[in-house]
Amino acid sequence: MSSELKSQKDGEVTSEGDDLKALLYKAGLVALVPAVFAFLWLGLIREPLLQSGTATNLAQATVESRADMVGLYIKDLELRIDALTTQLEGQVEAPDLSYAHLSFPDADAISFIPLDDLGTVSISPGDFGLRSHIDIDIVRRAFGGEDPAPEFIFDDDKSYTLFARGLGKPVRGVFVVEVSQRRLAELITPGNEGQYRIVQEISSAISDTVVGALQGESLVSADVMGTLWSVEFSPNPDWLSAAQPSWWGLLLSVVITLAGIVASFYLLVQRSGQLLKSEVKRILEAAELRTPLRVTVPAITPLAKMLRQLSLLSRRQLVLQARREATRDDQGDVTVKDSDVPVPEPTEADPKPDELLVDHESTGTIDEIPAHIFKPGSIRGDVQTELTEALIESIGQALAVMCGDRDIQTLIVAHDSRPSSKQIRTILVKALLASGRDVIDVGEIPTPAFYFATHEAETDSGIMITGGHGDEHINGFKIVFHKKLLSGVGIEEILATIRSRKTTQGSGRTIRSRIEADYIDRIAMDVSLALPLKVVIDNDFGTAARITEPLLDALDCDLVSLNSPEEGPRPEGRSLEGALKVLGERVIAEGADLGVLFDSDGDRLHTVTETGIAVGNDSLLMLFARDMLERNPGADVVYDIQCTRQFAPFVTRTGGRAQMSRSGQAFIAEKMLQAKALLAGDFSGHIFFAERWYGFDDAPYAMARLLEILATASSGFGEIVAALPQSSSTPEILLELESRSRKKIMRALVSNADFPGARITTLDGLRVDYADGWGLVHNSITESALSLRFEGNDDASLERVKGVLRKAITEAEPSINLPF
Repeated sequence: MSSELKSQKDGEVTSEGDDLKALLYKAGLVALVPAVFAFLWLGLIREPLLQSGTATNLAQATVESRADMVGLYIKDLELRIDALTTQLEGQVEAPDLSYAHLSFPDADAISFIPLDDLGTVSISPGDFGLRSHIDIDIVRRAFGGEDPAPEFIFDDDKSYTLFARGLGKPVRGVFVVEVSQRRLAELITPGNEGQYRIVQEISSAISDTVVGALQGESLVSADVMGTLWSVEFSPNPDWLSAAQPSWWGLLLSVVITLAGIVASFYLLVQRSGQLLKSEVKRILEAAELRTPLRVTVPAITPLAKMLRQLSLLSRRQLVLQARREATRDDQGDVTVKDSDVPVPEPTEADPKPDELLVDHESTGTIDEIPAHIFKPGSIRGDVQTELTEALIESIGQALAVMCGDRDIQTLIVAHDSRPSSKQIRTILVKALLASGRDVIDVGEIPTPAFYFATHEAETDSGIMITGGHGDEHINGFKIVFHKKLLSGVGIEEILATIRSRKTTQGSGRTIRSRIEADYIDRIAMDVSLALPLKVVIDNDFGTAARITEPLLDALDCDLVSLNSPEEGPRPEGRSLEGALKVLGERVIAEGADLGVLFDSDGDRLHTVTETGIAVGNDSLLMLFARDMLERNPGADVVYDIQCTRQFAPFVTRTGGRAQMSRSGQAFIAEKMLQAKALLAGDFSGHIFFAERWYGFDDAPYAMARLLEILATASSGFGEIVAALPQSSSTPEILLELESRSRKKIMRALVSNADFPGARITTLDGLRVDYADGWGLVHNSITESALSLRFEGNDDASLERVKGVLRKAITEAEPSINLPF
């Protein structure tokens, strides 16, 4: 081991070299050497070959052009000879050739050789102006019926081209034309490009020059059509050089390319270090704040994940260390303070671990607790008169006590977009920290994203601050312990713990984290759309607006977003029916495939078709059930008591088993776990998926699953819904009454349930089923009201069932005014 390494202290980090730069230099060299060899090959081998090929092709094109000119000239002469023979063919006696010279200004001699009286011909050199045996051979072939090609003849220092054509059929004479070389010499006159000559092939090894001359060797040649000739060409070197591309272009390309390689390499070396420093800084900040992070350098993704794990581990170690010191300190607790939410110093002089419960007089003593806000599935009350700061603090202390009983150390805390939610969060977190609980603050998110956090974060428990679909002045809590929504007895335990004044003390720590990006990515990984759709979404001025745009973008859909929190407070008197009507009108105006309405905290879903018609959530649950049962035949589906009577038979026909539950998301979730169902839902819009998802009610995910169904359907949303079993029904009717009146009516209806011919169900209130319809009366799970709903096979049956229950309710409470 070197002395340098031996001198290092344990845990010390040193830098002994820049391996990254060395690697980059090697990579640059690897890139540069092949480029240099490639350019050398181009310059020394490829470019000369291209230049040579270019010169040959250019010369060939030039000589072919001249050969075509000569061929056209010869063809023109042949056509004129053919025309003359046709003109003279009808003459019986020897034709008069005195005017034939007018047609052949290039001709030196024109003659006609007839057959003798015996129909034969005897020709010798000198006869009819024929000078050589070549002339005689051409004429004999013409007498034999051929059209001999013109031939160049050199005789007695005279050169000429001879044409011969037979006259008549059978041939009775031959027309002979002797043409000088003057015109041919003009056609191949040398120019700046080089010299030409016309040669006539006598044999494979012998040829005669017809006209022209070359100073050097012939580079290329081209045949003259219809002759035994070819044109040879010797190009001028200066002309070839001027016509070919310059070497400067190649040289400039080489210089530019090499400069680009060097510049890019220099940029890579200089900026790679900065990029890595920036990436590491973002990873460290994300690990510290627990915010979403997209790593832009995949190679360091394992480092990012490890830092996240170490960050949480180090926080827990700090908290545990503080607690261990507190138990050894006779002075009291050592409080670990959060920079954002300060924790008050404990008042106990000798506190024990935070699992110890003690009685004490809290500074936030509550004389009267509004017990009615502790509802079966949540805590919900008026922030101005009921959900006071003292009560919020007491709820936080009670939850900390209950967490100790359940071995829960860390809680996720989230809130919706209501103006009061952040203030409630501050009070609640202070109480939890002072009670020894750690908090992961995930900020403002919709309720389903909070549920998602309890499944994917480091803890499976948490508190969602939300008033649900209530007005702006209503707020409260949804509590999840070990991934299960606290309800019924659990909510009552909170109230009982507050009244017992039991608390626990300690010093907790809070960290901030963001979960939205992970939530959206998880949906996008699960749901795949065959085609993009256009969706109009009404966010109900709530928190769902935080994720709708990135979610629809991840699903590659077009979004028209309405009523985000930035557009103002939620209007007073806004009703579900009115909101769906406006949404339907906007869907039609935009030409969208469907409309979606989330409630303000994003856990309930309502939809309208492309024609603007609102879809009942029991019908929507049918679509989901049919889709799920195609992949999971025989699976259970849970539905609430408010759903249509058509639902259970539909599920049975589709191959599943329908299980009825009480209304309320907590009761449905409980029933879903008992039945191990893969799907559940209620009439108010809570949809639970356990197939491919986590089993909690999740409106954004339900929307994505609906889009998945519609994207593969051959018809629109409206046609699909219209094909489902239909009945005449009412929406949920809320009858606001005092608790005493509600209890009186429900007691009277259930105890005196005398409805001849009907099947009575008291699972949740009173449901009366007849052969042609049914009616339901029960306590609303969220409102201080009775909830009623009616359904009939037709309008007449619907009115009859209404009348039956109208009479029963009036008999129970004669002073009541019924809205139906």
